[in-house]
Amino acid sequence: HDITERRRVSQALRTSEENLRAILNSSSDSIILLDPDQRIILTNPVARQRASGVTQDEMRSGEPIMDFIPHSDQSEFESNFNKALSGEIVQYEKEVVGPGGIGEPGLWYEVLYNPVYTSSNALLGVSFYMYSIDDRKLAEKMLRESERRFRDYFEQGLVGMGVSSVEKKWIEVNNRLCEILGYSREELLSKPWLDFTHPQDRENNAQSYDRLVAGDINEYSYEKRYIHKNGQTVYCLISVRPYYLEDGTLDHTLAIVQDITPRKEALEKLGQAKEYAEQLFRVAPSGIFTVDTDCIITSMNSRAAEITGYLPEEA
Repeated sequence: HDITERRRVSQALRTSEENLRAILNSSSDSIILLDPDQRIILTNPVARQRASGVTQDEMRSGEPIMDFIPHSDQSEFESNFNKALSGEIVQYEKEVVGPGGIGEPGLWYEVLYNPVYTSSNALLGVSFYMYSIDDRKLAEKMLRESERRFRDYFEQGLVGMGVSSVEKKWIEVNNRLCEILGYSREELLSKPWLDFTHPQDRENNAQSYDRLVAGDINEYSYEKRYIHKNGQTVYCLISVRPYYLEDGTLDHTLAIVQDITPRKEALEKLGQAKEYAEQLFRVAPSGIFTVDTDCIITSMNSRAAEITGYLPEEA
């Protein structure tokens, strides 16, 4: 009976060790188990593969882990190992800079030191994990660069830009929009943007924005009028687009605002000048003709009609 029990226990132990070994071998993370004297108890293939400057056979049980730690990292390793021995979990991010360490040079890793205990709560040692976060770091870098590019464009001041909430309030505006409307950033963020819109344009603006929020349209562009802080009307060309979260929820909208007041004023003055010229043409005391490049009469005033006997519309 005792022999049968010992065999059963021995078989269970082998099975447990095989399961542990299978887990370690299948892991994509570097895993090293160390005893309290900083000697290797076991490692997995990934830890041996990522260790630069050593062969797989060199990183074996009983070897001091410090033999595989670069001198520049040994103080940090010693400190974190001792913290884990005292029961603390140590976790941080680390970029492997040069060769000769546990990790591939140039890559980022999440590093974890964990105290390991037996079933009787006796300290067995420290487990050391390293798993690559290089993809995440690359994504974070790309995101930062994208945000920087947007921020640079946002603040360049070529056009007014405003980020709006679904509730029709600006949550961010650039300096150019402040200049166009004559308000400080704090003043623009303190009220719904409809308050700065010309009263005759508010209803149409609100309807277009509601359709955008509802998903009925993907964007909209048109001329609208704002009221400058000094009370004058500011004519603008605006384009508004929505931006969504990953789950499809509308997060915010971005409005591009171009001040076209000078152009509108120039067109208005041009129209007035044209009307004045046409009036002078009609009432001039002398006969006036206009001809094309082929010397064909294209128009005449009333005095010219009297002289020639033709009606102006017959020109």
